[in-house]
Amino acid sequence: MENTISKKENKNGKGTILIVEDDSLLRNVLGRTFIAEGFNVIEAEDGEQGLELAIKEQPAIILLDILMPKMLGTGVVKEISKRNPDLLKRIIIITSAIESEYLASVLEFGVTTYVLKGDHELADIVKKVHERMASLNIK
Repeated sequence: MENTISKKENKNGKGTILIVEDDSLLRNVLGRTFIAEGFNVIEAEDGEQGLELAIKEQPAIILLDILMPKMLGTGVVKEISKRNPDLLKRIIIITSAIESEYLASVLEFGVTTYVLKGDHELADIVKKVHERMASLNIK
């Protein structure tokens, strides 16, 4: 399957959100939700693509899955910590994998915000994004 990068711009852009998620349905729903909220959205379908876009685009927020093809979200976090550690505070883990080894791995790099898929509604994810942006003083 060929990788595709999806960029969706909102003229009232509140900032850019990078969604790194291999589940295309969830990725698309999140993308539409954040466009409707006034954000610009960039989507990546695997960890390698997500890492490349995070470094290149410097998004306000990165929604990052853990279990993905090509590179796990934990690998993305590790690489970001080497290449641009300031981006770490912008990451929100969105995952169904809450195994302690994965969580411990991202926590050691200072990524502390996560959402469990299935346990939260879209509105909860949007709220977490707004809270994270407010805590970082990103408008």
